[in-house]
Amino acid sequence: MSVPQLRPRFQTLVPCHPQKAFANFRLRLQQPDCAFEGTVLDTYLSVTVKPDSRHYWSPVLTVQSRAVEGGTRLHGHYGPHPNVWTLLLAMSAFLSFIGLFITTYGCAQLLLGQTPWALLAIPISALGVAAVYGVAILGQWRAQEQMLQLKSFFDVSVCAQELAAIEEVSLSESRSAAEDSLREDASACSQCRQPCVSASVSS
Repeated sequence: MSVPQLRPRFQTLVPCHPQKAFANFRLRLQQPDCAFEGTVLDTYLSVTVKPDSRHYWSPVLTVQSRAVEGGTRLHGHYGPHPNVWTLLLAMSAFLSFIGLFITTYGCAQLLLGQTPWALLAIPISALGVAAVYGVAILGQWRAQEQMLQLKSFFDVSVCAQELAAIEEVSLSESRSAAEDSLREDASACSQCRQPCVSASVSS
């Protein structure tokens, strides 16, 4: 059983220049009926839903691009707003620090022959960290629908024109190759039949 990812990550390869990949995305983002908003630079974008549909756990899509052989490699992840993510990290770090301090104090009590009552607080600290993780998973579940909408918008926006053009070129090339193959077969058949006809006439 896999552990749910708090910030799902992905990477993909698109067959166009990094600036062109995000240029198409920027154009779709500027449409009046677009449900998303964000910042789009040459090799970086950050997008989320508009304020009228946004809630505390609304997802944010962050993508960085780099040029590679054959196109552009996109590295991205979905996650809560940076302020929410920072708060979750701060709470987890604080509870973990408290747990470490309590463990150290409890070990010192054992070494001194005292009753290690501080060790009783370790499970409480662990439960606190687990509670923060559970809240984050619950928030991700609430944002699942918007995350899927954001993913669909991203998939059809980035490099969409180039992908369509490449599919059209590939289709035309396959048709041309098939037509050339048929012509070669017809030419070979005509060359094979010619001697057979000549032989039958001479006999």
